[in-house]
Amino acid sequence: MSEQTTTEASGPDPDREVGPEAAAALLGFSVAAVRELAESGAIPARTSGDALLMRRGDVEAFRDRYESRRAAIRKINQIVDESPGGWDA
Repeated sequence: MSEQTTTEASGPDPDREVGPEAAAALLGFSVAAVRELAESGAIPARTSGDALLMRRGDVEAFRDRYESRRAAIRKINQIVDESPGGWDA
């Protein structure tokens, strides 16, 4: 079955389970980084035999949280960079 399976109106199925390779592609991370995130519990995962599986919706939720935090850090850096004295103030 293809990872690209979608329904017309709703897009990719968030309950579809994906492996670390597909999750890495969704996140733009290495497979090793995705495995570490799953092992730490940052992305909920389960094992089936030797396979590590994650719900696509959980991977996408992690991506959204990650991007939100990155945006906040960029904003903080911008504010500090524009402040007199920058980080040294």
